[in-house]
Amino acid sequence: MTRAKHYMLKKDLPTFAAGDEFELRADGCLYLYRHRYGYRDDDNDNVMAYSRRTLERFPGILEDWFKETVAPSWVPSCGESYCYIGEEGDVRIAWMNMDGIDHARIRFGNCFRTCYDAASAKSIVQDAILNFKERLYGEDE
Repeated sequence: MTRAKHYMLKKDLPTFAAGDEFELRADGCLYLYRHRYGYRDDDNDNVMAYSRRTLERFPGILEDWFKETVAPSWVPSCGESYCYIGEEGDVRIAWMNMDGIDHARIRFGNCFRTCYDAASAKSIVQDAILNFKERLYGEDE
């Protein structure tokens, strides 16, 4: 089974705000996935932004108005715990409150099922940042 493609709205529309996230499903329709402020509820599952027919008739809609994003492989439910790498590089535990910071961590890829998973990712993330800074500034910081 093919995973649905995910998109983020670039500019405000009359019914949706820039930053809202959408899912292009197997039926060819684009549905609201999550509001830009991070909250997601069961009502989102039925909010269609564009039908398959509209997307076929106006193929530039997705390219002009949306940016393709990567769908998170796992998202904790409200009240469920998850682990993340804190600002100082320590592994921390949080509980999903469906607020902006939770969803920012999810979008950034800083949301793990276990502390072991987060700790395993820590050195990879740190190396990536240090390598990026070295390429950017041409020296170790």
